[in-house]
Amino acid sequence: MSSLIAVVVIFFIAEFVRSSIGFGNALVAMPLLVLVMDLRVATPLVALVSMSAGLVILGGSLRDVRFSDAWRLNLGALVGIPLGLFILNTVPQRLGVGIVALLIIAYAGYSLARPNLPHLRVQWPAFGIGAIAGMAGAAFNISGPPVVVYAGLRRWSPKDFRATLQSFFVPTGLLVIVGHGLSGLWTAEMLRLFLLSMPGVLVAILVGRRVNRRVPYQSFHRIINLFLIAVGVFMLARLW
Repeated sequence: MSSLIAVVVIFFIAEFVRSSIGFGNALVAMPLLVLVMDLRVATPLVALVSMSAGLVILGGSLRDVRFSDAWRLNLGALVGIPLGLFILNTVPQRLGVGIVALLIIAYAGYSLARPNLPHLRVQWPAFGIGAIAGMAGAAFNISGPPVVVYAGLRRWSPKDFRATLQSFFVPTGLLVIVGHGLSGLWTAEMLRLFLLSMPGVLVAILVGRRVNRRVPYQSFHRIINLFLIAVGVFMLARLW
């Protein structure tokens, strides 16, 4: 029962973050879930919840999607997803958790530093970024950071950012969960946790949408990234 409550609370927090700033649910959920369950249960569970929540968020923001970028990112992800599934099924859990922690710390540090990067005016790099994101998403549910970096280079507006990320997360998420199912990662326990978590996820989406309209984006974004660094360090500490 305590593990179930922990899972429900973790997903509520993760989807609240996503609804508030447009991404970050897997970055929050994965490091916390692997503390209470096996990586090969947490990964397909997060993918299923994330894709379902993304559909809800995307439904209200289709007009803001930058489709010319989105289809290139998604096409690239088709190449990366099979490699990510291979990594998930062959990499030892200890190593996998370490990789997740390092990726989270690296991304959060990058986001806090806010380097003055050049304006990317061409769209062809989206194919490579999509491939990297697809691989990271299939293996560890961390497809967001590469796409967020690309969005920064392309100078997307906040509303374009929130909507276009969902247009990437939903179709790639669907491919990832199908791959998880074909790899034998879907279990009755995983599906039970998914169903029990979804009511809290829907509430989190509604609450996060309201917060998005009231709390300054920069302040909230900084808090989340500091939290992610702390979680990543804690995960690495547990490995030793």
